[in-house]
Amino acid sequence: MIAENILLLLRKIPKIGNATLLKLLTRAEGESINHVDDMIALIHQHFAEKIAPETLAFIHDRQRLNTLFQTLGANLARWADDGIVCLGYHHPAFPDKYKKIVDKRGIDVSPAIIFIKGRLSVLHTHRAIAVIGSRQPTTMTAQATDYICQYLARHHINIVSGLASGCDTLAHQKALALSSPTTAILPQGLDDIYPKENTKLAGEIVSQGGLLISEYEPGIRVNPFQLVARDRLQSALSDATIVLQTRLNGGSMHASLSCLYNHKPLYVVDYKNIPKEQEALYTGFASLLEQGAIKLQSRELERVLQFSQDNQADAGQISLI
Repeated sequence: MIAENILLLLRKIPKIGNATLLKLLTRAEGESINHVDDMIALIHQHFAEKIAPETLAFIHDRQRLNTLFQTLGANLARWADDGIVCLGYHHPAFPDKYKKIVDKRGIDVSPAIIFIKGRLSVLHTHRAIAVIGSRQPTTMTAQATDYICQYLARHHINIVSGLASGCDTLAHQKALALSSPTTAILPQGLDDIYPKENTKLAGEIVSQGGLLISEYEPGIRVNPFQLVARDRLQSALSDATIVLQTRLNGGSMHASLSCLYNHKPLYVVDYKNIPKEQEALYTGFASLLEQGAIKLQSRELERVLQFSQDNQADAGQISLI
């Protein structure tokens, strides 16, 4: 296995992205890669003669490598003191669900490393369902969020979302109000919550037995790419995903499509009457239904729980609210 501080060091080397990291993890399975010398040998073994000049120059600067290695080791200890734990791909507590994520091309996009804060055991003691939607929910969407989260909380479901404004916030808040576990997937380091107004909410999630997860180390701030990338981790962690509201180009589409790429049940709320002036806020639903999403009605929420238990979708449509 590759130690966490070595994984962090590898992420800082030019021309070594996540895809290469995953290949190195596969190559290193059964080995112990704990020191800089081990890492350099692994890189040479993997790349053979095709190693990029930038990579070669970086790993040949031994003084810089050793200094960075020591700094990262100290950082891990400091982060742990703040309650932030680093889990590498080979760590026994690394979630199995994060080892099976593909994109629309079928390419492995699993994280090589994650950071957590809170009660990790919630991932193993509760089924998980993602509840996601627009940052600007309508009154109708807010009512649906309340109804769905109440139902899931009564069945002790771990409600997964992204701590974003709007639907995500409502989902996390409802879970906490009902003493149900909830997990937030964040697009930046766990030392600085985004958005800022949800800093208190993030603290409440941790203090009430929930969990924060990020693939970015403390100190990394949010950017548009990371907002998109984290969405795959929401659907991957969940046995099913419920979409409350989304435009065709809305942020929730990323997590929704990742759910479909990985053959997990995806549900869109089947609202009885969407006001004409609000139809544009739900245009993503038609596209998702065409690609395999399932309509959901309130009376059939129990089927979502059954699907999350069986981890397989029903071919027929069911219809919410």
